[in-house]
Amino acid sequence: DGEVYERNNLRNFLAIRPNGMIRLGMFTRIGDQIDFDNSRPGEQIYLSPEISLTLGLHIRADIEHTYQRLDVDEGQLFEAHLSQVRLVYQFNIRTFVRAIVQYSNVDRNTELYIDDDVEANSQDLFTQLLFSYKVNPRTVVFVGFSDTREGDQDLSLTQSNRTVFLQLGYSWVL
Repeated sequence: DGEVYERNNLRNFLAIRPNGMIRLGMFTRIGDQIDFDNSRPGEQIYLSPEISLTLGLHIRADIEHTYQRLDVDEGQLFEAHLSQVRLVYQFNIRTFVRAIVQYSNVDRNTELYIDDDVEANSQDLFTQLLFSYKVNPRTVVFVGFSDTREGDQDLSLTQSNRTVFLQLGYSWVL
């Protein structure tokens, strides 16, 4: 809206691999942030811990959670949680299967949203199963399934989208 805001914040990323099987990480961002929906300054807390596990030669599991809170002068605007689990089974150098489960939950203070009519709570659950096969270095085939469920303070998680897909990727050399 033509307003220029100065932002100061502290960002930090720390990762450690105590052994070959485990990797731990944490990203943080604390400080000034802009409430873009309502064109005003705010204060943010953003925390994102993650863990990656290599379970043998073929299986990897990644677990992540993101927490974000935005406060404005009038109070807490929103608080968001996003959790994700990703499992990958690598059959060989050409073939893998991946499963993703992602859940988000956002609580909003509707009285602090100036121009937008927002829900006080929204939830989403996303799942995906993907099979990938690399035919040669330039050709890959993806076959997959995904499912999305949405909910709010009045409605529990309800299926909103289901997709089955086949994708062929090919690269031409000119």
